[in-house]
Amino acid sequence: MYKDAIARYIDTIGYLNPSYVIQKFLDAKQIDYLIDYLETLTQRARAFSFHSLAEDAQLMDSHNLFMALLLNCYIRRSKEQGGKKSKVDLIQLISSPGFEQKQFDIESIIEACRSVGDIKTASRLAKKTKDLDQRLNILINDKKKYKKALELISAKMGPKSRMNSLKMYGSKLIAEFPDETYVVIKEFTKELIQIAQKSPKDKEEVRMHIKSLQEMLVDSKDLTEDFLDFQIRVNPNCGSEVYHSLIELYAANYEASCEYEMSHTSTLSKDKTPSNILLETQLNTLLKFLQEHYDEYDKKHALMVCEMHHIDEGTELLCKMMNLKNELMAHYMQRKKHQELINLCKDCGEVEQNLWIQTLTFLVNELNDNKGNGPIQDYIKEVLECIDKLPAISPLLVLEIIYNCESLQFSIVKDYMASKMKKLQKKIEKNREIVNDLSSDIEDLRKSIKGLRTTAQMFQVKECQECGKKITPPLIQFMCNHAFHDYCIPASDFLSKDCPKCAPRNSQLTERKAQLKLQAENPEMFFKELKEHPLKFDVISKYFGRSLFDESPLESINEEAKEDNCLC
Repeated sequence: MYKDAIARYIDTIGYLNPSYVIQKFLDAKQIDYLIDYLETLTQRARAFSFHSLAEDAQLMDSHNLFMALLLNCYIRRSKEQGGKKSKVDLIQLISSPGFEQKQFDIESIIEACRSVGDIKTASRLAKKTKDLDQRLNILINDKKKYKKALELISAKMGPKSRMNSLKMYGSKLIAEFPDETYVVIKEFTKELIQIAQKSPKDKEEVRMHIKSLQEMLVDSKDLTEDFLDFQIRVNPNCGSEVYHSLIELYAANYEASCEYEMSHTSTLSKDKTPSNILLETQLNTLLKFLQEHYDEYDKKHALMVCEMHHIDEGTELLCKMMNLKNELMAHYMQRKKHQELINLCKDCGEVEQNLWIQTLTFLVNELNDNKGNGPIQDYIKEVLECIDKLPAISPLLVLEIIYNCESLQFSIVKDYMASKMKKLQKKIEKNREIVNDLSSDIEDLRKSIKGLRTTAQMFQVKECQECGKKITPPLIQFMCNHAFHDYCIPASDFLSKDCPKCAPRNSQLTERKAQLKLQAENPEMFFKELKEHPLKFDVISKYFGRSLFDESPLESINEEAKEDNCLC
């Protein structure tokens, strides 16, 4: 029935609108008869010249559409039915004189050839039209020639096309030829970095492209690690994100190696086995990277990564470089690293003596938890020996910390207290001697002042203190027992009524007293020095002597000091 119908419709070509016939057979899903009709329609159109076709405007306007429809019908029949006939028909249509590639989407033509298995024709068309994307598609998906595909990407394509091609086929190429593909990716990355350096406005776009290239290598830790290191070597200013990624990868690899070693040997031995050499190499690589690129990454992020992956050496290194003493101390306490804790106090304890108090408290608690077992007794003894050398730490505070520790050996406390008492006794005796000497000096000064006020003084100076010649009238005699010829004293000193010999020292004393008065009236200096000085009580004593804590501050400089400079 359909066969006779299509024969009658073929006879109507030139009289009946072809779209009417096409719609009929499309609705009936009779693609074979529709192909017969379209073949006759296109053949008849090719039989006329363009001038002749112009007389049949209806056929001329629809010619390209019919050719495209016939092409699609061949493709559809090939997919549904297969067979060589569809392939031959398709090749004949493409090779026919009236078939012009510019009338169709070249991708559709190439796809048609590929669908019927004519890879050779599809490849020839792609090469002829210089369609690199189609050539690459055929090389990878049809011919499986991955090396040639890589050569095409690196040698023929521009940056944009190369990026799109690597995004589309990168994973497959890496799976088949990882080393060769990685070389292409590195070279392209280097080219992208150069583009960003020449054109800063493209920097963000280049960064996104490089990130996409990095994601292609995610299944290979070795390639990813090398690629990140390659970025840093080529462009040290690549951004903290790259540094963070490499730190995370180093840490993850080291942790994985540690877990593997633990699962196979139960413990991490220190023998120079291949596995332990690998662990040491991985750890040293991470630590070296953290030191060499200290200014390029976020320290807090790196510290978090090391803590998350349980890399104690990295955590300790970062805490030391960042001067985080309290965080480092907390880390040592958490890991029960008692000797490292004491060493930290030895390094920093003279400035921050509170570290010793925290360490002693921690060790005492540890001793109580362990009920006196282990080497903690020795650690406490070492801490007490170090604290004994620091006079700012009160013995009462130390005794308060160890008071409730029943497991602590008495000999350790006894040695500390005996040493402390001896030092305190020596200090008391020394201070007592100083007090006695000062008291004697003060008493002598008081007697001398009283004598100057109440008794006549006899002056027996024989030489002028200025010229050294025999003193003869007229002369000037000072209460300080210095005498001068009247012509040996400058007019300025004579008017000031000060002894030329004693005036500089008296001036210094006067200025010093003025400074002390100012400090007594300004407590901010006291609080600043109290905060910075390790011996707080000494600071308080010093300012107590300057009348800082008096109800009313010094009102004037001692008038008695002036009498020492008066003329007789």
